[in-house]
Amino acid sequence: MKKYLYATTAIVGVGLAATSAQAEEGIKIGLSGFMNTYYGISSRDGSDDSVAGAADQDQSHFQDATINFIGSTTLDNGIEVGVRFELESFGHPGDEQFMWFKGSFGEINLGGTNSAGYRMAFASSGHLYTAGIPINTGWVNTFIPSPTGQTTNFRKPSLSTFLDTHNDHNTVSYFSPRISGFQFGASWTPEAGTNAGVESTAAGQFGPVNEQTQYNNALSVGANFVQSFSGFDVALNAGYNMANAPDNPVTPGNDDDLQQYMAGAQVGYMGFVVGANYANQDSEDSSGYEADDGDAWSVGAGYTTGPWSLAVNAFFSEVEGSTANNAEDKQTSVRGGIDYALGPGVTVSGSLLYTEWEEEGGTDLDAVAGILGTTVTF
Repeated sequence: MKKYLYATTAIVGVGLAATSAQAEEGIKIGLSGFMNTYYGISSRDGSDDSVAGAADQDQSHFQDATINFIGSTTLDNGIEVGVRFELESFGHPGDEQFMWFKGSFGEINLGGTNSAGYRMAFASSGHLYTAGIPINTGWVNTFIPSPTGQTTNFRKPSLSTFLDTHNDHNTVSYFSPRISGFQFGASWTPEAGTNAGVESTAAGQFGPVNEQTQYNNALSVGANFVQSFSGFDVALNAGYNMANAPDNPVTPGNDDDLQQYMAGAQVGYMGFVVGANYANQDSEDSSGYEADDGDAWSVGAGYTTGPWSLAVNAFFSEVEGSTANNAEDKQTSVRGGIDYALGPGVTVSGSLLYTEWEEEGGTDLDAVAGILGTTVTF
């Protein structure tokens, strides 16, 4: 488990270059990335056959790929300067793009990336105790679609315990050095959100936010702890995100700032790992994110031996949904998975997924899906 814990935090930590010292060579770019393809067959039962995906049986296909361009150089004063660009095939031509300055003082990131609280939450990639498809993400909705009207925004408690006020907007972040297992991070994103409760498009993510009608000036803090004790690997994390509410919300008086809270814990021993995560979102402005007010919980356990990995996970969420309805949208998902590493960078995977969606208006959908796939990393 320990190597995975450190891998998930390798992207955090950054520093400040304040001299004119120059490295003898410029930055050289290397390539990394992944591609995955998954196929699923599900048996579904919905309260209303007109609900999308509520047919008795259905097939699903999911494919995703990202190429990372990463490079760095070390200046004469010992400060490392680097850049990272991501090209993503799933929905956007571009993804994260930022530079970093790293030294004994820590690390500073400048550019398009997620908040510090989000990035310091362990397993935000969904893979720490996951074999098979991750369910603490939007993947569930691919294989077992939610009923019409169900709230299913990414980085919100309807789909995940890993929350953010934005996605890859221009952000200034600082991450401290890790001392005795502890690390601290903070970030500021001036153009944090839109008035539709979802992140801006790639083309508009650097444009100005209208503070009269849109969330803005997001702040985020996070901390985590990674340490080993007598063969046990322990990881703890906590995070808080907030964004200023619009000055003139759609509903007068409902102008509370958006607030998000996250916490998680994991313990590993001799190939076994167990973990749990919790998240809460609070906002009263119906012009933005109020539909996603609510809570999410995730628990999981896994075991790895040689090329084999086994895991079982459960995810639960309960969010506001329509503000005109006193009930709430709910999701319950349970997944068992198995991975087998064919070789370095090549993994085949199988999953058995059960999901129940309960839409506050009365429609519901529950299903069982069998999913096979493969992931290639480079």
